[in-house]
Amino acid sequence: MIVVGCGPAGATAARVAADCGRAVLIIDRKRSVGQPPRCAGFVPSWLPERAGVDPCSVIQPITHFRFRDGSQSAEVEVEGAVIDRTRFDKTLAILALEAGADLCNGFVIRREDRILIARRNGAEASFSGGAIVCADGAASVVSRSVDPSRRWYLATMQFEVGLEKPTGTVSLRRPVFERRGLGWFIPSGRTAKIGVALPRAMSRVLKPALLSVIREFERDGAIFKNAVLGATGGLVPIDRRPVSDVGLSMLVAGDARGGLGVDGAGIANAVLSGELAGLTAHRFLDRSSDDVIENYDLELDQLLSCGSGETRSQNPSAFKKWVSRTQRFLAWSPDPIDFEAAT
Repeated sequence: MIVVGCGPAGATAARVAADCGRAVLIIDRKRSVGQPPRCAGFVPSWLPERAGVDPCSVIQPITHFRFRDGSQSAEVEVEGAVIDRTRFDKTLAILALEAGADLCNGFVIRREDRILIARRNGAEASFSGGAIVCADGAASVVSRSVDPSRRWYLATMQFEVGLEKPTGTVSLRRPVFERRGLGWFIPSGRTAKIGVALPRAMSRVLKPALLSVIREFERDGAIFKNAVLGATGGLVPIDRRPVSDVGLSMLVAGDARGGLGVDGAGIANAVLSGELAGLTAHRFLDRSSDDVIENYDLELDQLLSCGSGETRSQNPSAFKKWVSRTQRFLAWSPDPIDFEAAT
C-alpha cells in the first residue's frame, strides 16, 4: 500500500498497516520530516504514550486551560503536554520504518487513475498499491484530484516569543479581530507560541491581529517585549469532507480530510485518523470488500467525536459549550487498537 505524507497521520497509518503485516511505501515531499513545524505543539496527556514516542519529545506539562470570550472567562484543570513537534514527527516516522515501512522523498504532482506520479530533482516516477492512504496535508494534491470543490480554511499566523517566567497554563481567546477568529498562548519551556486564526478572506489582517494579542501579554508581564524568536503560519482546513473512494482504494486522513481543530485537538485527531486509516486499509486488503472503505468516513466521524460531545446542560451558552467540549476532549482517552483482532 502507498501512504502519501509522513506527518502524524501518514506515519501512524504506515506504522499500523506495517504492524499488521502489510508492505508499505511512504512518499513525503519534505526532505526533512517534521520541518518546519507549523503548530504550537499542544497535545492531550494520553497522546505521547499512545503514539509510542520518546518521552524526550515532551517539552513540558500543561495543567490549566484559560478561556476568554469577550467579557466571559473561565479556567479549568487539564492534563496535557507541549511536544517538540519536529522530534515527535521524526519519531513517528522512525516507528513506521521499524515496523517495516519504506520512505521515499518526492512530491506527488498528480494522480492517473490508481497510479500516483511523484517528482524528485526533476525526475518523475509512478507508484501504485493495493490501497492508498492520502495524508499529504491541507493542500493535498491527491484528495483534490478526487474532490476539486472549494475548501474552507482558516488562515493562521504564529510567533514564538521569550517567556518572562515559566507557566503551565494555555490561554485561548476569541474573538481577536472584528468579532472573528481565535487566539492562543501556549507555553513551551522558556518560550511561548502565540498565534491567531482568522477566516482565509481576512488573512491580510493576520499580523495586526497577532500583534494586538502579543501586546496584551507584554503589558501583563508574561513575555519579554520585542522578543519574537520565530514565525510560522499556514492554512487549516475547517471543513470535514468524506473523500474516501472505493474505486481508487483510497482513504484520506489528517489535514487532507480536514476538520481536525485548531484549539488543542489537531495533532491528536491526526494520529487517531492515521490509526483508523492504516487499520482500514489493512482490512480492505485482507477482505477485498468495498464495504470496509465505504464505512471508513462514518467510523472516523464517530471516532473523532467521542472526545468532543456536547454538554448535558439545558440551553448552554456558546461559551459554556466551548469550554465543556475542550475539557471533555482532553479528559477523554480512546481505546487502544486491538492488533490481534485486526490480524
